[in-house]
Amino acid sequence: MKALIFPALAGAMVVVNWVAIIYVDACLLGNTDGTFDCRSSLAIGTFYFALCAVATAIAAGISRAVLHRFLEFRSAWAECVAAILSSVLLVAVFSALVSFGISFGDMGKAYLGWLLASFAICSAALMIVNRFTASARGDGRS
Repeated sequence: MKALIFPALAGAMVVVNWVAIIYVDACLLGNTDGTFDCRSSLAIGTFYFALCAVATAIAAGISRAVLHRFLEFRSAWAECVAAILSSVLLVAVFSALVSFGISFGDMGKAYLGWLLASFAICSAALMIVNRFTASARGDGRS
């Protein structure tokens, strides 16, 4: 059961972060298209963000499975911190790319980019958090 904490929390936090960003952008700031209001922007965005969350959960599960041999998390809190860190960083990077108008190409390329970026960022977050928790424990393992 502990093996599912990191992927599930990373996927859930991706949805939460994206919905918060679209809520601020569409509802509070009013940056919507003429055909969409706040509610429909949230509905459409949540569907797309759920797809991104599934990709993030898959990539997080794969990265945890690959790195589990090298990294030991003795508590679930370290994995929770890594999941929150990776989801915030992932959403921030892609939100910045969209805000600055950097094109990904078609939808398939954007989704593949999200999947690969999820794997890289989740792996990096697991290694960074493990490094800090191992040094805090004082066992000298990295």
